[in-house]
Amino acid sequence: MSLSDNTKPEKIVAGLNKLLKTCPLYLFAEHLPVLDVSATDNVDIVAEKIKDWCETRPQIEQNLENEIDQMGAGGTDSDAPEEIVREFYETLKENQIRLGLSVSSVAEVETDTDETTD
Repeated sequence: MSLSDNTKPEKIVAGLNKLLKTCPLYLFAEHLPVLDVSATDNVDIVAEKIKDWCETRPQIEQNLENEIDQMGAGGTDSDAPEEIVREFYETLKENQIRLGLSVSSVAEVETDTDETTD
C-alpha cells in the first residue's frame, strides 16, 4: 500500500508531524536519520520526500495513512503550506536531537535581521 497521489501534500506533511509528536520516539529511531528534508524545501518537495521515505517503511506508511484519514476532508486548509513545513521541520529537528542524532545534519534556518541605515 502506498500513499495516494491524490493526497494533498499539506496533509502528508501535517500527518507525519502529528505522528512524530504523538508516537513513541523509539518507533522512528532507526528511520529518522534517512529522512532527508531541508528547512528550505517547499511543501510539495517535503511531501514527495516523505512518500519516498515511506515506501520502504510500511508500518510508518500505514500509520501515516491512518492519521491522514482521521484528518477528514479539510484537515489543514486553515494553515499556510509554509507554516505546515516550518512546524514539521521543527518537530523533526526536536526528535532528531532527542534521539542523539548529529545536530550538524539538521540544517538551521537563518534569517537576516541586520538592519542597516544610511
